[in-house]
Amino acid sequence: MGFFRSFFDNTFETNPHLYRGIITGITRISKESIFSGLNNLDVVTTTSNEFAASFGFTEDEVFGVLDDMGLGSEKENVKSWYDGFTFGSYTDIYNPWSITSFIKKKGEVWREQIIFHQLGYSANAVWSLLLATGYLKVLEVETIGEYKEECYMLMLTNKEVAMMFKNMVDSWFKDNAHIPYNDFIKAMLMDDVESMNEFMNDIALASFSNFDVSKSASSKDAPERFYHGFVLGLIVDLAGRFTIKSNRESGFGRYDIILKPRDKENDYAYIIEFKVYKPRKEKDLEQTLANALAQIDEKDRQRQNRNAAAFFTL
Repeated sequence: MGFFRSFFDNTFETNPHLYRGIITGITRISKESIFSGLNNLDVVTTTSNEFAASFGFTEDEVFGVLDDMGLGSEKENVKSWYDGFTFGSYTDIYNPWSITSFIKKKGEVWREQIIFHQLGYSANAVWSLLLATGYLKVLEVETIGEYKEECYMLMLTNKEVAMMFKNMVDSWFKDNAHIPYNDFIKAMLMDDVESMNEFMNDIALASFSNFDVSKSASSKDAPERFYHGFVLGLIVDLAGRFTIKSNRESGFGRYDIILKPRDKENDYAYIIEFKVYKPRKEKDLEQTLANALAQIDEKDRQRQNRNAAAFFTL
C-alpha cells in the first residue's frame, strides 16, 4: 500500500511532465487509501456517459470496416454475435478484440472461451463485477425507495457471451462425467418418477449443502429457486429436442419449467413445478403435492369459467 501510494503520487500528482494520466482496470479502487494523496480523480465506469464511445467500436465503425474488408454481407451475423455492450446511455458498442479477430479470420465466428477465476465475493458483488467486466449489460434502470437507490435489470451482453457461459457450464458437467447426469433425463422421458427421485436424492446427499436449499428471512422461495436452477442445468442437453422455457406467464399463472417437443408425434410435453414443503401448514409431502394439484385444478376451473364467459359474450 505504501509503495503504490508513493508511486501514484509521484506519477500523477507531483509529476511536472504529465498533462493527463489514465488508470485502467475493472473494479473501482478509489475507496482504498492508495489515493489519499490524489484529489482530482474522475472515476469513469461502465455506467458513465463520459468517454462511453471510446471503450469499443461503434456500430458505424464496425460496419464501415466490414465493407472495407469485403465482409459487408456479415453485418447481421456480427451484430448478433458481438453487439450489445452498453456504456452509460451508449448502446451498440462492440468488443474490439472480437471484431479484429473476426476480420483476421476472414469472417469466422470467434468463439474463444474466456476464462476467469472463481471469485470470493458475495452474490451481489458478483453481479457488479460481471457488469464491470462486460459479461452483463444494463437493460433498465429504476430508482426505488426513499433514498432513490438505483435498481438495475441486467442481461447477458450478446450471443458471444452467452456462448461463453454455455461452454463453461458444459465443461463443468464434462469434468464431472462420473456423476450420471443423463440418468435424470432418461428417467423423465420414460415417466419413471421413482428413478428421478432417487437421482435427485443421490445428488443432494453427495453435493448439496444445507445453505443451498434453506430458507432465509429475505427470500422465502430460495429452495424453489435453487432446485429450479439445478433442474434447468440437468435438462439443458434436451435443448435440441425440446424448446425449454423457464418462468413464463401462461394461462392464469406462471409455470416453472416447460419443455415443448419439436417432434410432437413422438415426444410428450412436460411442465415442471417446484413446491416447498411447509411443515407449519402441511403435515407431510403428500399434502404438499395435494395442495399443488389443487392449485392446478383451481387454475383450470378459472380457465373454463373464462372460456364459458367468452362464449356467452360472443
